[in-house]
Amino acid sequence: MGYLEKRNKDVVTLHNIYNSNIPKSIRDLLEIPEVLKMNGISAHCGIDYTRLGFFKFYYSKLDHDVGIALIMSKFGQDVKAVTSAMLHDISSTAFAHVYNFMKEDYRFEKNSHKVNAFDTIVDSEGLFKYFIDNEISIMDVYDCSKYPLSNNLTPKLSADRLEYILENGLNASLRTADQIANIYNDLTIVKNENFNEEFCFQTVELAEDFCKLSIEVGKIFNSYEQKLSMQLLADILSLMIKRGIITEEDLFKYSDKVIMDMGINSDDERVVNAWRAFLSLDKVYASFNKPENKYSAQIISKRRYVDPLIKTDTGLYRISKLSNKCKDAIYDFLVNNTDMYAYIENEF
Repeated sequence: MGYLEKRNKDVVTLHNIYNSNIPKSIRDLLEIPEVLKMNGISAHCGIDYTRLGFFKFYYSKLDHDVGIALIMSKFGQDVKAVTSAMLHDISSTAFAHVYNFMKEDYRFEKNSHKVNAFDTIVDSEGLFKYFIDNEISIMDVYDCSKYPLSNNLTPKLSADRLEYILENGLNASLRTADQIANIYNDLTIVKNENFNEEFCFQTVELAEDFCKLSIEVGKIFNSYEQKLSMQLLADILSLMIKRGIITEEDLFKYSDKVIMDMGINSDDERVVNAWRAFLSLDKVYASFNKPENKYSAQIISKRRYVDPLIKTDTGLYRISKLSNKCKDAIYDFLVNNTDMYAYIENEF
């Protein structure tokens, strides 16, 4: 039984909203080991292994990339764009963006693992054959920023941003599947102010709701719980590398659970205790001052939200230009201070 048959019902529900007709290009890519490896990497960067309880179901990087590819296909994008969407996380490390915390580049619109995407694709025999069969060059697919509809910068709406906002909305019980479908089915494609393709809403109320949802999801990403758990995990992985339990290269080769098992089953008491603390994490506190004798972190991260386009009889506008509710919500989100020290009771 392959990936598509093993998806849990919530993932199937979400993917069917995006596109119930899975094209052959996606099915063919799901036969390639380097692509399937992403199913062992949490799209939520490992927070779903804690007891914080943000999410209802496990969602992998592969689930995310299939979702983006389904969106791109549904909106008529060609095989090159769809393939690029499917491969844009192919060089992700275990625990995904936790690697950015290890490299201290979590404040920026970049991913350290992206530098290895070209090499990962080149080394895959399966992808090499797929490219030949579909008359695709690696230069067409290894950098998804080549396709603005797939990937662009905040606060614009790309397929990548659309997918993770809708998924988090469903997974964190912020919206029902019917509400997600209503939002999604209102979208069309237009040329934005930069003359690039971008998703656009046709109904003001749905554009407002999506803007609000993006902020609700952004608050999860910027929460003390999310940031502290990712920093703790980054420190555990760094400790494992320092103690010789794993190498940095292992993070590119193995799934979350393989790396986790290597730490939990090691003979290093400090590493084992750190993993136990992470897995039992259920409460995070905040303080203006650095707490003494407690594990803490002060992380200033970027704010993620979308100010979507809305198509009206008089032209295209960002919803913040038409809706004071959205304008005020975006402002409040951007100035909201979650940059205090986050901490837990444990000390390492």
